[in-house]
Amino acid sequence: MTHTLSPHFLHTLRRTLGASSVEVVESLQELWSGHGQILRVRLGGMPEGAPSTAIAKYVRFPNC
Repeated sequence: MTHTLSPHFLHTLRRTLGASSVEVVESLQELWSGHGQILRVRLGGMPEGAPSTAIAKYVRFPNC
């Protein structure tokens, strides 16, 4: 089951990694009870020699 990622999560990834764009390439694994995913993302606009992909963990906390 794939959850919709928050725009804030994608913006934070882009800003933190210094990419001009971030695109989800694939979901590698769902987390326990559907509370998130481990994702492979493609990083656009990275400097030459920098990685063009990254692995990210997206966690959705349950409403308590």
